[in-house]
Amino acid sequence: PFRRATALVPGIELPDDPLSRLREEILAQGAKLEGTQRVVVLACQHGATIRQSPSVAVIQVPCVGMLPPPFMDFVLARKIADGVLLAGCRERECHHRLGYEWTEQRIAATRDPHLRERVPRDRVGVSWAAPTQIARRLAELELFQRQLAGGSSALQTGLNAWRRSRSHGGRAWRTLGQVFAYSCAAALLAYFSIAPDHRVLAPKLAVVSLSFSHSGRLIQPCTQLTPAELAKLPINMRRPRDCKRERWPVEVQLVVNGELVHAGTYAPAGLWSDGPSTVYKRFAVPAGVTTLSVRLRDSGRSQGFDYAYAATANLEAAQNLVLDFHAEQGGFSVH
Repeated sequence: PFRRATALVPGIELPDDPLSRLREEILAQGAKLEGTQRVVVLACQHGATIRQSPSVAVIQVPCVGMLPPPFMDFVLARKIADGVLLAGCRERECHHRLGYEWTEQRIAATRDPHLRERVPRDRVGVSWAAPTQIARRLAELELFQRQLAGGSSALQTGLNAWRRSRSHGGRAWRTLGQVFAYSCAAALLAYFSIAPDHRVLAPKLAVVSLSFSHSGRLIQPCTQLTPAELAKLPINMRRPRDCKRERWPVEVQLVVNGELVHAGTYAPAGLWSDGPSTVYKRFAVPAGVTTLSVRLRDSGRSQGFDYAYAATANLEAAQNLVLDFHAEQGGFSVH
């Protein structure tokens, strides 16, 4: 902002709010200030508002975090005002997330671009207030003006001292709170990783699973079309055989150690009932020698079954025996 011989053309700026316009507004508003406690307030558009007065010039910016520190130096070095007050959103509620934090880091010279050491920090104040905290904003502005009028001793113990103590104290409490919250979360995770004790199976039990997908047979057999029937169809639909898509549901029965443990009917998938029927069932059985008998019907017949399988297995505790089905391989198999 100190450049006057050539145009102010920063490397990065907001296209709708150029810094050259901000400099001109600071010069124009600062020329109207009166009194010995003249303050240029650079106010966030999303925080509590401040009214103009003969000794207060209010200039709005999208966020105090976008303000380059040389503008504060510019106001004080050119004696445009006696102090600069940065008025932003409430702490930890910044509209642009980190505007208040980055601003204080730049004033403290811990983040680039930082405020030059030559700038008296006692004449740079900050006020963080939500849109509803207008009274708080006005009180902090009045306090800052009284400190400017009271000289260096008042400035050393005034608004900036309050800001530093509150910022560091709040940061310490936030850190302790985070450590406490993380510790509680870690303790809960550690506890639930070992407790309460949970077992999928009781001791001395094994599992028998039915797990397969199989398409039942067509409900209506395909018919052979005659040449006359084919001639009546569009060219792209002329097929020698006409097959309806709907299939029979699959019926399954499982007998373990002579006891019927499951009997179910599984409808075919798909909007046209032309997809496979999917079966997935698990049964806990005593470990040891186990006799199995499984039957399947996929043709819609009322009596008997189309596939049957019987086996004897010596199951160990916690073992999972899976009954699979593939019609092209002859039927059921055990894994």
